[in-house]
Amino acid sequence: MNTPRHAARESLAHHNSLAERARTALTYWRAGVVKRSRTRLNHLRRHAERGSVSMFAVVSVLGLFIAIGLVVDGGRKIRAIETAQAIAQDAARVAGNQLDFTSNLLDGSRPEIDVDAAISAGNAAIATAGGDPSSPGVSVSGYTVSATVHVTVPTTFLSVIGIASVTGVGEVGGVEPVPGMNAEIP
Repeated sequence: MNTPRHAARESLAHHNSLAERARTALTYWRAGVVKRSRTRLNHLRRHAERGSVSMFAVVSVLGLFIAIGLVVDGGRKIRAIETAQAIAQDAARVAGNQLDFTSNLLDGSRPEIDVDAAISAGNAAIATAGGDPSSPGVSVSGYTVSATVHVTVPTTFLSVIGIASVTGVGEVGGVEPVPGMNAEIP
């Protein structure tokens, strides 16, 4: 029964089924595009942070290296200060014991410090102990002996950033001689 009405219905049904199939295909295509783009976005999100852990590790290791360098080379600086202080004390003691008994031998008064011998002996003690003999060294003023010593030590870690050495300074002032200690009577 091929009536014009029936043919129109068949044509409309055929058209609807084609439209439905196109809609379905479009929906599947969109779903595939969305799925692929979501997959791509997830892939990018997962891999976008690639290398960020290694960058964190580099920064952390660098910070740790600097901290270790400050601890180790800071300890060297403290040790240089202690060494310079010990050398200065020893140099002042040696210089203070360079007494001149001959000038005051007859009247029995306090012996004088032989300034030239004191400075020479004090600076020799500084050089022997490893201090810098060109630093201010030993000075004598009346009965007071002062010593200033510089001790320079190389750095281990800080040399990487251009700090090749650290210097410790030791100062002793106001040392007075004790007659009879390390002094010879002529």
